[in-house]
Amino acid sequence: MESKKGIWLRTKDDGVLLFKNINLSQQESDKEEKKDPDAVEHSKETVIHEFEEDVQPFTHGSKYFHTEMQVFCTVTDRTEGEDGKLTSIKINMPTLQMEGVPVDIDENSEKILQSSMDIYLRGVQKSGSKFTVQGTYNLNRSLKENMALVFQSLGQNMGNFKLFHNQKILSLSEDFSEIYESGKDTYIYAFECLGKPRMFRRFPRCYEGGTWSCGGSADAIAFTPNKDITVAGFQFFCPKEDSQCEMKYKITIDDVVVEETEAQVYSDWEDTYYKSVFLEKNHPAKANSRINILIKIAKSLENSQYTNTYYGTEGNDVGNIENEDIGLFSISYGTDCCNGTSESSGQIPAIFYYLG
Repeated sequence: MESKKGIWLRTKDDGVLLFKNINLSQQESDKEEKKDPDAVEHSKETVIHEFEEDVQPFTHGSKYFHTEMQVFCTVTDRTEGEDGKLTSIKINMPTLQMEGVPVDIDENSEKILQSSMDIYLRGVQKSGSKFTVQGTYNLNRSLKENMALVFQSLGQNMGNFKLFHNQKILSLSEDFSEIYESGKDTYIYAFECLGKPRMFRRFPRCYEGGTWSCGGSADAIAFTPNKDITVAGFQFFCPKEDSQCEMKYKITIDDVVVEETEAQVYSDWEDTYYKSVFLEKNHPAKANSRINILIKIAKSLENSQYTNTYYGTEGNDVGNIENEDIGLFSISYGTDCCNGTSESSGQIPAIFYYLG
């Protein structure tokens, strides 16, 4: 996320305030005498002075995203005309194994070759409160520099957060091309102090041979931990063909509603099968408490328009499924479930949590 340093230039009119003198024992100085004789005249050109110097585009070694080819590229050569203006460049596109590709420079060049891309930061603070901010990622800055600017814009210290992308901790030495996925918005998750929440999956795999029909009826499942935990979120299976869906959820702990949302549109799946949802706040749950996660999914919830999602199977043997904390949860039929989800199959494949 870019922040520019403006320079405010003092003019002769600065500090000259006009007001009615109601104290007749004091003589108001003439406003012309108040003016700084060494300052410049007040005008649009002098008040709005300048911003930091623009970086010359298409320099040797600079990085861009080719919007037509949908690949990252690097400038390897520049050609200037007799007037000193840039006329063409050459670029390398490693993923296409293409080197020295000529590109003419004209009014459309900056649309085809972009030096920055949108990035979304989804943060979860210790209190459980969340924030989402859209930033601009400068391809010619490091990941660390870009993320520091995003956090700075929020008044937050990046050092207090751990960063994750697609369930994996994010190294600040990574290049943007390593986390970018074509056709998807780029989301980075940041967790304050607590770090990445743990995840407990209740299915060994996603079943691809069929679909789960969702038209707004409730799917629900209950997780019961044998230790004190803090509930942070859950996953749902995404539509098999539709690029987005509507979903709303209700979380209850021992029959007390701790969080409930209205319908929201979800898209940009983290992978083919799943969408991770982090709660508005983290919710403590004691050992042996019943955590009921209820969701309603549809293409349109208001119109009960159906969408067909992936779903999980073979959940009966949850104790042998590979998880960070094997045996932490027992699974039971969800309260108010009426769309078929059960211990053995259906929706809601995972819960996110912290221990303690």
